[in-house]
Amino acid sequence: MSDERPEDAAQAAQQPEDAGRKSPVPAEAAGAPVPDEHLVNRIVEKITPDSRLTKIELLTAVILAVAGVLTAWTALQSAKWSGEQAIHFSEAGANRTESTRFDNRATSLILLDSQTFLQWGQALQQEALAAEATGETTPDPTVYDPADPSLSGYFFSLFREDFQPRVASWLEGGGPENPKGSSPFDPFEDYVAQSVPQVAESGRLAAVADEKAQLALDDNQNSDNYVVTVVILASVMLFAGVSSKMKSRINQNVMFFLALGMLAWAIVRLTTLPIHAIP
Repeated sequence: MSDERPEDAAQAAQQPEDAGRKSPVPAEAAGAPVPDEHLVNRIVEKITPDSRLTKIELLTAVILAVAGVLTAWTALQSAKWSGEQAIHFSEAGANRTESTRFDNRATSLILLDSQTFLQWGQALQQEALAAEATGETTPDPTVYDPADPSLSGYFFSLFREDFQPRVASWLEGGGPENPKGSSPFDPFEDYVAQSVPQVAESGRLAAVADEKAQLALDDNQNSDNYVVTVVILASVMLFAGVSSKMKSRINQNVMFFLALGMLAWAIVRLTTLPIHAIP
């Protein structure tokens, strides 16, 4: 009869199973590659979003959006002021042309009055000499009758309606002996104001033309100011776009704050420029 106990028999049966198992071997002993801890940390940094970079990218997107909207608005204002400039230059040219026309008309009327008056005076003098030669009474210039059927009367009828009152007033004042002047043209400023209104109209139109031309120059300056602002906003979008591509944090900050500063400059400029109404 065997003296082997049941516990010993169980141990003997388990030994073959334990013999078939392998004890764990360290990775270093097995020759497997060990991950570099520094490399792992860098990979984690790459795949983990940086909250600071995320904020800068968000602010850069805001800057680009604001700059884009302001660029469109600024370009529209520049086009509007350019159109206003063209209108004012056209109006200035039209008024200048009308002023020249009235000035030429006034010059023609002054020449007509002077020539008619000289011919009337010569005819009156010839009639006086003829009356003196025949022993007739010399006509008094101060009481001249324009209805007299004579050569002088014919020339007197040729006086313009605006000039006749001037001649009549001169005759009533003594004619050639008139203390106010030796002819109806003295003083010349009074004659022009009373008998040639075209001179005043020509001056008025010339003043309007000058005003329109100045408005056109102002419009041109406004348009140029808006164009300069467009260039500034384009620079803002350039620097903002470049900042998001910079790998260096220092360069990224430089480009970002440069774009931000130029955007502030453009906004300040826009607040000082006149706004053209948009229908």
